Amino acid sequence: MRLGRILIGSIPVSALGLLVWCQATSGELPPESVPAPRPEAAQPFPPPAAELRENAALPPSIPASIRVRAAFVWRSQSGLPATTLTAEVDGERIGTVEGAEIEFSCSAAATSVRFAVRGFRDVVALLPIAGAERVDLGLLACDPDAAVVFAPPPHDALRVAVRLPDGVVWTSGAATAPDPVELAVPSGHRLTLSPTWLRADGALPCVAHSVALAPGERRRFELPFADTGALRLAGLSAELSERLQVLLSSAAAPDPSVMVAAVADADGLVRWCGPAGLWRASLSVTAGEPVPLVLASGAADLPVPGDLVEVLPAEPVVGLMLAPRGEEEFQLEMAERTSGAARCHVLPRAVATAMLPLAIATTAGRFEGWDAAVPADLWTIDPRRLVPHGVVRARAGPAAARVLQLLARPVGPGRPRPFARDGEQFSASLPAGDWQAIWRLRGGVVGDGPTPFTVVAGRSCEIIVAAPELQRWAVALRSAAAELPDTTGMHLRLGEVQAPAGAEASVFAIDLVQPPRVGDPAVLFSPVLQCEFAATVVAVDASSRRCELASEITAAVWTRIVGRPIGGGRVAIGARGVATARLPAAVQVPIARGGVWSGVVREQLEGLEQVTGWLQVAAGVDAVGEGRGRWVDVEFAVPFARATLAVRSGGGDEVRLGTVSTGAGQRVFLAEGTQELIVDLTPGGRRVVPCRGSVLVIR
Repeated sequence: MRLGRILIGSIPVSALGLLVWCQATSGELPPESVPAPRPEAAQPFPPPAAELRENAALPPSIPASIRVRAAFVWRSQSGLPATTLTAEVDGERIGTVEGAEIEFSCSAAATSVRFAVRGFRDVVALLPIAGAERVDLGLLACDPDAAVVFAPPPHDALRVAVRLPDGVVWTSGAATAPDPVELAVPSGHRLTLSPTWLRADGALPCVAHSVALAPGERRRFELPFADTGALRLAGLSAELSERLQVLLSSAAAPDPSVMVAAVADADGLVRWCGPAGLWRASLSVTAGEPVPLVLASGAADLPVPGDLVEVLPAEPVVGLMLAPRGEEEFQLEMAERTSGAARCHVLPRAVATAMLPLAIATTAGRFEGWDAAVPADLWTIDPRRLVPHGVVRARAGPAAARVLQLLARPVGPGRPRPFARDGEQFSASLPAGDWQAIWRLRGGVVGDGPTPFTVVAGRSCEIIVAAPELQRWAVALRSAAAELPDTTGMHLRLGEVQAPAGAEASVFAIDLVQPPRVGDPAVLFSPVLQCEFAATVVAVDASSRRCELASEITAAVWTRIVGRPIGGGRVAIGARGVATARLPAAVQVPIARGGVWSGVVREQLEGLEQVTGWLQVAAGVDAVGEGRGRWVDVEFAVPFARATLAVRSGGGDEVRLGTVSTGAGQRVFLAEGTQELIVDLTPGGRRVVPCRGSVLVIR
């Protein structure tokens, strides 16, 4: 029977095969832009007649819909960068996911599916001709839709490495003139391109670029092979010098898209290729900001091209490696996080000393106890002389919801440490001692109480931890007004558990262990606006798991605040004390009756996020940040590698403006009420300058 597709009785789907093809790059890409043509699906069989498409239904042996799965891989790489997949059938979008795998349902009458992969050319796959309810298309290969081109030096070779934010790295082969290095790359992804000049006397890293290309774009890069720089690290041992990575950037335009990462040799020599001008150098470290490298005079500017210069770290640094020769990678356990794996971890000496006793993780397990800072700048750690951690495995059963986090809390001083989760199993590597297993849910500790256990060094143990059962409750804000205030930016704290801002105004979804009771206290708060309002549970419906709150926020006055620009920069409003909060230039803030809200108006000008107004807003009185104040010139009379600027109001509020790395001078706007300019120099420390006069000199 012919029904718009061919049915082959007993032949299995695998015997039919699967036709999959991708668009292929043909010939030279045009100089400016390459539009990626959408491929047309091939027709392995004659198209069905129009009258056959009028059949309203498939016979009972054919399902009305099928479930389709497909996974994707970059044809020339082992994996696929973080991307978006979209499936289309007959021009209709069926599904979109984040990742490298997609599963969706479509009509059983569909003969092909088109996949749009962000950063890659579309992929068209034919669906097998069979009556199966599930179709697995397997692994489909796709090709990038953009390209980068580098011209090599006249007489030497060039190699280019490409890195994506999710860690995917690949390197081109070496190319010599006249053949360029040309790499197909995905569009829409931030790429770091790092060329290396392969000279007869050694490899020179060249200026790298951080770019994101448009679909079909082919971008060409010309490197300044005539300009090279050289420096020598002084005051460091040869053993440490050859393990250091030096970061170099243009002093005139400190931009992450123009940088060089170079490795010193045993003599501390670093060479690089970059545009002519003044450059800055710093040491890459495991924790904190890179440590600037400065001349003996304290100056940080390095001329390119120029003679070989000697530089020193702005503060003492040390390297940490494993005995005997530092060939094994390891991780450092720090206060808030675990570092990545490296053979040598470089840290400011003050930071490394504060971390003692050290805790490390190797392929053999976790260890701690090394507590001997040495005068040398390369510390060699022997794990055999450290105390091994014990391994704890916890079983919680299927009731452990995904939102629950299991923590190990030490009995005594120390920070809680998380268990790693694998399905229903949890595991942690912990120092010897007495511990308690606790459950945490969005900031609060929940459950019937801690489960005590003891860790023995080098031993494993297993514990059983009863996971609390969670109930999803809807919490609504009761108001006497006809319309509730807009609380979509507010958070709820009920007991020890927090709920993020709800998608529906004045309604929060919160997971609770115990049902709420009338009279329970709660808080509505905004971490961005720096305001909070007390609340109380006033009604509970256990059957629908819904309760209501009465809160002071219903009596608050929603006051409009507008920030006006003084230049052409982006304007934002923020609460004082929240350095990272950025609100739109026009915002409504709930203020208790008779209360005052403190904030700032900020505008991106002169390379800094200037404070153009200090706000004191009374409830119900709409405010406009006019940007009143004056400009001053900030001049530097001392050498430095990096300077962080901030301003302080008469009320003691301090707001960071940004960082500069050139001593050529900087303009700063002083809003009315600004009392002091604060400058943190590296090296050099903090300077506090009263805001008097039109020129502020940093000495």
